[in-house]
Amino acid sequence: MKIKISALILTLLLISCANNKQQFIANNCDFPINSPYPGGILSADLRNKDFDFNKQLRVTGLKYSLCRYSRNNSKILIPVPLDFKNNRIEIKQGDALIYSEEIIEKDYRESRITISNENYVSPNEELLPRIKKEYELSQKAK
Repeated sequence: MKIKISALILTLLLISCANNKQQFIANNCDFPINSPYPGGILSADLRNKDFDFNKQLRVTGLKYSLCRYSRNNSKILIPVPLDFKNNRIEIKQGDALIYSEEIIEKDYRESRITISNENYVSPNEELLPRIKKEYELSQKAK
């Protein structure tokens, strides 16, 4: 009798979990914050009634990932390459413009390394036999 009751409760629990897809879908669409600049990620909310989920989107020549997180909404994730030259990203399906966002300019710091000991860059003739010997030993060890 205990087995029948346990089986019934387990079946009801599995059915209730299977019908609550919203809980599982929402966790899969947690993307980073929207950062629409070269080297960043454009993360935008789209309404599902504005486009056909089964047809291809055009995203200014960029790759994208589409995530449906509810019956009415989806989220699109578009990595923006560092060499992206356009001022705007447009998401289209056919001729219809679904979403558009301006790309922000961002200046990245430049960092340089200065090596004061030139022996690390180009070793002198005295060190070359030792370097060759150690290289051959490392190749044998592989």
